[in-house]
Amino acid sequence: MTHDPLSAVVRAHSAGWLPDDQVAVGFSGGPDSCALLHAMVAAGVGGLLGVHVDHGMRPESAGDAAAAAALAAAWGVPCQVVRLATAPRNETEAREGRHAALAAAGRRIVALGHTADDQVETLLLRIARGTGIAGLRGMSAFEPGPAGAAIVRPLLELPRDAIMAYLDRHGIVPLEDPTNADPTFADRNLVRHGAVPALRQVNPRLAEAVGRLAELAREDDDALGAWAARELAGLLGAGAGTAEAGTEAGPTRGGGGAGEPGSEAGPARGSGGAGEPGSEAG
Repeated sequence: MTHDPLSAVVRAHSAGWLPDDQVAVGFSGGPDSCALLHAMVAAGVGGLLGVHVDHGMRPESAGDAAAAAALAAAWGVPCQVVRLATAPRNETEAREGRHAALAAAGRRIVALGHTADDQVETLLLRIARGTGIAGLRGMSAFEPGPAGAAIVRPLLELPRDAIMAYLDRHGIVPLEDPTNADPTFADRNLVRHGAVPALRQVNPRLAEAVGRLAELAREDDDALGAWAARELAGLLGAGAGTAEAGTEAGPTRGGGGAGEPGSEAGPARGSGGAGEPGSEAG
């Protein structure tokens, strides 16, 4: 169990956590979250809490919640079931409901079971909707979360095949949400069952290629952000310097008539005309 890739990445991610860290694991009871929670238990991660969100979108959702809690209990992990007060109308509302439930758990670390296949679907959806470079960053293996928590995705670089192999190896039978197989139920399903298989015929290593795209986008976005911050700091500094020069120049020139140096300093201290230093700094 300690030599398979899934166990290895979970151990690597949890190695830097403190012994008293409390971890909330998004636990639908599906394949990805089952593999993640089981591997975290096997890795000896303490302070685990499964959080199952019942969206109330299907008549059998309450039964699924009970089954998920039973699975977690079999591995010695308490599971908190949160039923949304209002059934979400779309994927965005469902995701927001899950994130709110995980934030309410009050744990320092929130672990999610997103995989490389989820990254592919996310990037394709964003591209189809006209995203920019920030959107091409995709999901991150680590990012700041609500209320000072850290969101971690230990399985983000693993394909779904690795998840299923882990479950088979350990005899784990996950829950199956029938809506995941319905391409008319959500845009993500349409991408998963239509676009992704077609693109895999073009490139069988699609997940690796999309992962590389996301990594390059993060590097470029970070570089652009750093450059913009430096440029802004330079403009603000130049504006402040010009303003100080104007204050000193005024009295020595007697206020400065048109065309004199004292009058050149003026625009930087006021609103600044188009193309003048004062307007750039503003």
